[in-house]
Amino acid sequence: MSLDRIFVLHATNVYPDGSNPGRGTFIRSQIESLASVAVDVAVEVAQVHRSKVEYLRLVRRIRRLILRDHRPKLIHAHYGYTGWCAAAALRSVPASCRVPLVVSFLGSDLQFHPAEVPWMRSWVRRAEVSINRGRAHAFDRVIVKSRSMLDVLPDPAHAHVVPNGVDLDLFRPIDRKEARDRVGLRDTPDLQRPFDVLFAGRPEAPVKNFDLASRVVDSLGGRVRLHVVTGRPQEEVVNWMSAADVFLLTSRSEGSPNVVKEALACNLPVVSTDVGDVAELLARSDGGTVVTGRTNDTLVAGLAAGVVKWGEAGRTSARDRIGDLSLQAVASKLRNIYDDVLAGRASGRT
Repeated sequence: MSLDRIFVLHATNVYPDGSNPGRGTFIRSQIESLASVAVDVAVEVAQVHRSKVEYLRLVRRIRRLILRDHRPKLIHAHYGYTGWCAAAALRSVPASCRVPLVVSFLGSDLQFHPAEVPWMRSWVRRAEVSINRGRAHAFDRVIVKSRSMLDVLPDPAHAHVVPNGVDLDLFRPIDRKEARDRVGLRDTPDLQRPFDVLFAGRPEAPVKNFDLASRVVDSLGGRVRLHVVTGRPQEEVVNWMSAADVFLLTSRSEGSPNVVKEALACNLPVVSTDVGDVAELLARSDGGTVVTGRTNDTLVAGLAAGVVKWGEAGRTSARDRIGDLSLQAVASKLRNIYDDVLAGRASGRT
């Protein structure tokens, strides 16, 4: 059965641009995949890494789009702040012009770890998280990325757990030697080289806990080389995921980290702290090891053991078990949510 085409406005504060082609690629991929389910889109981006004033400009741009003759049927905002911008724009237009608002929370907007920011700014982050949790029910529908995010909502009745999808056509295993040549790693016999460990978070971001990753590598001496790849085009990341031996995630907090799913799609073993839905992802795919611990020393020992185990084990077959996380599968779930929200609005249920 063919779907009726609908027009949806997407608003976000995380999206790739020339200065950072790796920023928000998972959101861009999700938006682009909606064409497969008859969703036409417009995208408004708040470049808040340049100035927080962009949030105010985003409100004005959304308002203008709502008031056009060909207004969107629905607004889908990504990240809490962007959701509140869209809500402000909707409040500023006549009631006859208002459309439903769906908000995707990404992780840090609902979850907070004290080490994420300096203590002087931690109260701002705590307030943000508290407001998002307490007022999420004000949106027509909420999307979260993992069960752990759903569990912090006091009123989860109209929330859906929909992890971001993975472009399985792009993130795929490629020839190991070819990948290592592309990223500049010399291909030597396995017994004569250390394990190449990939870290793909921003080292300067406290939540990514790069210090822990460094300690893990240092504890293994010359057996391991750590490669930091961040803010790079997806095509380059794919090469690294086929060139490396292990992917290491040491985050203090996550929602549903797409980089883990991308590693699994490339059959790259993952060794991770127990954050977000990583334990569930690795359990279902047999794609790596999750380590828990109360102290850094416990985590270092556990993560180091995982790196050695999976570095020696070689590639996984995790890709075969994550087909339901493809972009197309997630696009279909989003289309179902959109249709349900629109039907509810038409019948007066929302």
